Amino acid sequence: MGRELPGLTVAVINLSHWMQDNLWTVLGSIAAFVVFFKVITTFEKVNYVLDFVKLKIPLIGNLIHKTALTRFNQTLGTLLASGVPIVDSLQICKGVVGNRIIAQDVDLAIEGIREGKTFVEPLSESKYFPQMMIQMVEVGESTGRLDQMLERVSAFYEEQVEAAVEAITSAIEPIMMVFLGGIVGTLLGAMYMPIFTMAGG
Repeated sequence: MGRELPGLTVAVINLSHWMQDNLWTVLGSIAAFVVFFKVITTFEKVNYVLDFVKLKIPLIGNLIHKTALTRFNQTLGTLLASGVPIVDSLQICKGVVGNRIIAQDVDLAIEGIREGKTFVEPLSESKYFPQMMIQMVEVGESTGRLDQMLERVSAFYEEQVEAAVEAITSAIEPIMMVFLGGIVGTLLGAMYMPIFTMAGG
């Protein structure tokens, strides 16, 4: 029509052409990244660092932490109630917490018990086991009802996990709405701006 296309429309068209011309490059890059990630996660030190980073992510880290505490208390309480020795129970719990950083502190608890310490002593040295949980464990040890106390703690953290999930959902929903709205708005703008320009001319 002898008129230049709006800048937004040109940008979207150029992006579309670039994606068509480099589709296999983009797909190959994604595949290479996935393979690279799977390879590096076979190294224990890398997984250790990743688990540490996960605990530091806002909102997500809190959910991971609370989930690990729920699994730990629930599993340990069930095993102790079934008569499994505490060291054997902790060995099993180490594998179900789902985080190597917290599992490392469980290892320290096992070593402490083997050295003759009470269960609560090594837990008190960990920054990943909250004070409330430690106090409940101490009460359970002193009264001989550790399994019951752990079940109560597990129920408490289960509620905390549900609250954390709701908080994450509440935070993600508006972000996704803005993101999707921005994409749709950009595409609609790129489509209709030339029509408006022609109509205005």
